[in-house]
Amino acid sequence: MAKNAIVKKTPEMMAKAVTRMATIDTEIENHLNGINKGYLSIAPLVAEVYDNEYYIALGYRNIDDYAKAEHEMSHGTLVGLRKVFARFGSTKENEDGTKSYTIPEKYTEWGYTKLLLIANDEKNFKDAGIEPFEVFNPSMTIKEMKAELQLKLADKAEKQDANAIDTDGEIVNNDNNASADNASADNASADNASADNTPSDNTPSDATFEKYLAALNTAIEDMRAYLKNDINEVKTCADTIKGNIKTLEKAYNKAHATATVKDNSKKK
Repeated sequence: MAKNAIVKKTPEMMAKAVTRMATIDTEIENHLNGINKGYLSIAPLVAEVYDNEYYIALGYRNIDDYAKAEHEMSHGTLVGLRKVFARFGSTKENEDGTKSYTIPEKYTEWGYTKLLLIANDEKNFKDAGIEPFEVFNPSMTIKEMKAELQLKLADKAEKQDANAIDTDGEIVNNDNNASADNASADNASADNASADNTPSDNTPSDATFEKYLAALNTAIEDMRAYLKNDINEVKTCADTIKGNIKTLEKAYNKAHATATVKDNSKKK
């Protein structure tokens, strides 16, 4: 087994790390047999190894090298495990100065994959006004949870789009009224000519699309970042991008229809 150069630590620290790693390695291997709940049990162990740099005692310069050589874990898997622990795990100081790393029991029934989804999409859940542990339950599937999230996000985006369209309409109407008043004061015939020559504009406002394009670009950047991670994270991000594309298309169709109605009203 190839090893990298050891980053120096005190002999006492190294001895304790070696002893502790013997236990951790055994536990990780046992848990790897159960992909879902097994991974949830591995998360605290990975967090402990990372925080205390135990891997150095085995001759590894970083946790990625250790995990790959000792347990055939990818970088993406490590990222997911650490992310789940950072969001749901807890630590406790022991009398001997060490720390205990655990996942609280209230989260264990959810399983690793669902907790990873919640951790990865925390911003989207917040934007959609969803408190995952109030809206969802452990018996729901990943597909059901994603569908509910996308539905809430689409509903919120539609409401925001409607408000943006109304606001744009008010600004246009106010501008037109002001122009009409000024033209009437100067010349009534000029006012009529101006109304007849007003160009048709069925294009939704730039602000409406900039908002959705920004969300889409963000999702694409997330995809690029997740490409280095495991397949579950890539699929989650892909679903987010699909949702944003559908929302953008829906917003365009609605904005275009609204602009057409307003234009037809002007012609009448």
